[in-house]
Amino acid sequence: MSLAQVNIARFILPADDPANQDFANNIDRVNSLAEAAPGFIWRFSDADRESDEEPSPATTITVLIYLFGRIVSR
Repeated sequence: MSLAQVNIARFILPADDPANQDFANNIDRVNSLAEAAPGFIWRFSDADRESDEEPSPATTITVLIYLFGRIVSR
């Protein structure tokens, strides 16, 4: 079974506002944890973005896909 997780967030304050600093400083760490998780297959990255798309600085998008073993019902 596969699971796709999509998160779309829009900043209330400007993305570079000090209130968002902890979030911005931890993006790489969170992505590394996701990639190291059992069953991780793929995540959306800037390299996957179409070259003509200009990302909004007020929006962040994450897409993660995981593969899980067979579910056994009891």
